[in-house]
Amino acid sequence: MSQATSTIHQFELSGMGKAPFKLIGLYSIPSPALGEQNPMAYQAALQAMPSDVVVGSCHHCSTPLVHNFILLSADKKKSVVGCDCVAKVGDAGLVDAIKAKKREVKREQRLAEKQAAYQAELDEQRNKNGGKTDAEMYREAVDARQARIDESMMSVLDMLAPMIKAMKASYGSFAFSMYELLSQGRLAEVSNNMLNIILDMSAKHLTGSRKGSKAFVAKRDEMAMLFDDAKARHEAIMKANPPITR
Repeated sequence: MSQATSTIHQFELSGMGKAPFKLIGLYSIPSPALGEQNPMAYQAALQAMPSDVVVGSCHHCSTPLVHNFILLSADKKKSVVGCDCVAKVGDAGLVDAIKAKKREVKREQRLAEKQAAYQAELDEQRNKNGGKTDAEMYREAVDARQARIDESMMSVLDMLAPMIKAMKASYGSFAFSMYELLSQGRLAEVSNNMLNIILDMSAKHLTGSRKGSKAFVAKRDEMAMLFDDAKARHEAIMKANPPITR
């Protein structure tokens, strides 16, 4: 906002109202080229044309305008000027306001260009992928891979069932952690030390026999073979379903 101090503001002499004047908007008239390239955007731009002030020419000097800077006077009168006229009349406040508005418009234009480019890229992807974007295709592939893995892992969990049951029936944080690893098929996370404890706990739970007894050792060996078979099956499943790359 600015105000003439020692003389009457030039815009007052043009009948544009009383100073001080402030910038309240900018309307840019769309070009015919936009109408040819993007009719919908052209029509939208025309519909955004202000209805409460005449645009298209400077109200101070009558020069035709594409970029119409809309001013509001102290007595609430709206008018339109070009940036050159504002510079000529020497209204520093309006000059700064217009510079700020130009920067704002440039930022919005860059954002709009980025959004348009992004949308064009998505449209190209949909044309290539039968109506789906690359991200949607990737997500479908990832979901399909996981579904195959989940289905195949049922046989692995069946092999591990006795150990899973033993861990679930046991007490303590270790047993609970091992129950989670085994029931979720996370065999790669089971270390040798963990496995030895799992086998001992499973043999004890399933036989009720003391450690080192014939029944305990036989059941422990059986569980070890089951784990090895399950781990080999798990590795084969993962090899058959490698990670999906973009």
